[in-house]
Amino acid sequence: MSHTQGEIGGITTAVIVAYVRSHGGEGAVAKMLSLAGDARPPAMLEDPAVWSTYDQKIALFQGAAQVLQDRLVARHIGATILESNMRPGIRILLRSAGSPRQVLRHIAKVAPRFSTVCTVHAREVESNHAVISYRLHEGLIPSRLDCDSHIGFLSQVPTIFGLRPASIIHDECQVRGAPECVYLVRWSTHSRLPWRERKRRLADLESQLASLGERTEALEATTADLISPDEVETVLARIAHRAATAVTAQSYVLAVHPAEDSPLQIHHAGLALEEAELIAQDLEGERRTGDFSDTRLVVEVVSARRRYGHLVALDPERGSFFPEEESLLRAYGRHAAAALDVATALEQARTQGETSRVLLDLARSLASGTTTDDVAQRLAAAVPQVMAADRASVLLWDERTRSLSYRGFFGYPKEVENVLHGMTHQLEETPQLSEVVVVDQPGTSTGESTVDQVVRRLVESYGAREVFVVPISARGQLLGVIAATRDADKPRLELHETLQARMHGLADEAATALQNARLLEQERAVVQRLQEADRMKSEFLAVVSHELRTPLSVIIGAAKTLDRRDAKLDDSLRSEFIGTLIKRGEQLQRLVEDLLEASRTIVLRPDLVDLSSLGLAAVTDARKLGTDCTIEFNDGTPVEVVADAGRLRQVVDNLLTNAIKYAPGAGVRVETGADQRAAWLKVVDTGPGMTSEQLEKAFDRFYQADASEQRRSGGIGLGLYICRRIAEAHGGTIELHSQEGEGTQATLRLPLLDGGLG
Repeated sequence: MSHTQGEIGGITTAVIVAYVRSHGGEGAVAKMLSLAGDARPPAMLEDPAVWSTYDQKIALFQGAAQVLQDRLVARHIGATILESNMRPGIRILLRSAGSPRQVLRHIAKVAPRFSTVCTVHAREVESNHAVISYRLHEGLIPSRLDCDSHIGFLSQVPTIFGLRPASIIHDECQVRGAPECVYLVRWSTHSRLPWRERKRRLADLESQLASLGERTEALEATTADLISPDEVETVLARIAHRAATAVTAQSYVLAVHPAEDSPLQIHHAGLALEEAELIAQDLEGERRTGDFSDTRLVVEVVSARRRYGHLVALDPERGSFFPEEESLLRAYGRHAAAALDVATALEQARTQGETSRVLLDLARSLASGTTTDDVAQRLAAAVPQVMAADRASVLLWDERTRSLSYRGFFGYPKEVENVLHGMTHQLEETPQLSEVVVVDQPGTSTGESTVDQVVRRLVESYGAREVFVVPISARGQLLGVIAATRDADKPRLELHETLQARMHGLADEAATALQNARLLEQERAVVQRLQEADRMKSEFLAVVSHELRTPLSVIIGAAKTLDRRDAKLDDSLRSEFIGTLIKRGEQLQRLVEDLLEASRTIVLRPDLVDLSSLGLAAVTDARKLGTDCTIEFNDGTPVEVVADAGRLRQVVDNLLTNAIKYAPGAGVRVETGADQRAAWLKVVDTGPGMTSEQLEKAFDRFYQADASEQRRSGGIGLGLYICRRIAEAHGGTIELHSQEGEGTQATLRLPLLDGGLG
């Protein structure tokens, strides 16, 4: 097929299909299309908005002639174009001219509705005849079928005014080599009898009423078709199609703003998108309506509610529009605006309903979260659905450190999540986050517009166009921040009313869920502390009972033996029993002192103390205990501190006792020294070391790293707890460093005297 698809209007192909169907049925239509080599469905050919090529039209005429066995089929088809049931709009348009003479005078305006590949001119027009010239453009092959269709059409022009068909003389024809086709059209303007004149006028009025009724029905059908519960995009596409049906033109542009704050949407037919955009921009800038050029007819799409935009019909080459066509297009513009009113209201209702559903689903999901981390993860997963984002992260606020840390993710690679999880940002480091937190309103930024390095990384690292930041707060207290990004290959989202409502709803649901999760965590922590306290109480009672029972049993047994008059005890044995009583009594005394020490305020009697000498004395006494450990002392320079010598000795003795007790047969080393900040004493052993759990709880009251060993060795788990209290009372610290299999190091640090080393 040659040339473009925009050569022959859909009116012609619709009439051809209708004529063949009425004379031969659907089978004849199918056979005609097969003979014409036209693969388009009949419905497409019957659509007035679908244009065809000149060659396609001729092929359809040829197929129709063969199927119906009628060599004058093109003439018969042309004669039906102006029948009221085929094209009421064209019939009304031509009738408004008032007479056959006026119709033919404006034939140049009528012709482009049917074809854009010809030039039609009224050479001469009188009251009862006219000379019309028709020239097919170069590159196309003239056809007798084309001429016959023109003869049929021209013969029927008088009939729309109640007159007899015109006679047509066609002597000059392009098919026979003439430069153009010339048609002499003659018609009668007078009635033969009065009653016939009245009958003609009555028929004329009836025909006009029928045409007006059909036009009204067409508008009503369009209204019913447009005002439907469909998406706005569907309604807009239907408006453009109805425009093509209402006013016959080669191309159309519908440019509207479906919502007040929505971008311009363009629907077009018969021209490229770039051309449609230029026309739409021109209309946006000038806001002109009416026939402001020879080739454009523009009407506003406006309702009582608001102005939406413009509807444009573009006439073919050298065409122009009738005034009646502007009225018709304006009516469709009003209908389109009414349809958009309804569609926009329905869209808003659907959007609000969808927002409610999404937020309800979110609330249900968040309600299942049992920890703040769980809520943060569920919240991040819900963000894309609520905000049309591609990735999301949730940062929770820590009031103690006044920082935000990443706790929930969606859409990020796992390795990125692992890096970001727990990473913190101080609020002053992120101006963008600070701004939305201060005003407590959602915000958005692009990589080009922000100076916030955190936001810039979110935008640039994953090819994002923009980042949305939504604060989560309750009663003026910041709980966290939602950060969501949208890919650069997608259009930017405007912070319109619906999106802001979703963001606020998201933040409110998140705030409620986070508060509930924090309450649950606090309750769990309280329960765990109570359970731990109960456990420690039970262990304490068990340990104390055991520690009291053993020496008491020995004391009672020894006392009863000494009290027996029949016991034959020599002095040495009696002395041994007395020594046992004293030793066990002292054990009970130490136990009571430890219990009292753990609960009362530590009172210091400070004096000048050489930490090195104190450590050496403790090592010397420990060696006399007969232990199998090797105890070394790294003799260092004297280190003087202001401290209670008795209390410090208590600490060192306890550290040494623990090292000997838990590292039997291992080496133990005591070191002293000082640095620029403090004096220190270290007790290091090469024993089995401690687990991370033991290390974490070592200074807790009544904690026993190995309860069975403790009971064999004596003690109720208060030694290290008391040591730490003594160190802190001196303004110092005591720390443990240990690893399983590598021994333990205990370090006592105390403030130095002014002047450093003594």
